[in-house]
Amino acid sequence: MSFQKDIKIIAELFGNTKKYYYLYFIKTVNTMKTFRKKPVQITAVQLTHENLQEVLVWANSIQPADKQVKESEAGLLIPTKEGEMLCGFGDYLIKEPFPTDDRMFYPCKADMFDLTYEEVK
Repeated sequence: MSFQKDIKIIAELFGNTKKYYYLYFIKTVNTMKTFRKKPVQITAVQLTHENLQEVLVWANSIQPADKQVKESEAGLLIPTKEGEMLCGFGDYLIKEPFPTDDRMFYPCKADMFDLTYEEVK
């Protein structure tokens, strides 16, 4: 049953919609579970002015020929099906752990990278 139908039936049967709406909500919340992301190892590099060419060569050795990464004044432009994404200087370029034809890499801001990943030693 959908949520709206359940509420209508409860209202018709019991009259006090707010009270039973609250009880339905509690029942629904109690069925929710907590999940943790599975650990996945990634390959990534932080883009700097010094390693720009090295990272460009690495990325284009993996990208298909028709979807090459391009250099720009602000960093690297990563082609995706949604358009080009900028990997700016200081950002991390992450090799997609589950690549598709449309996505081999994605950029990640340094602060988010530091919150999300830790180096594997």
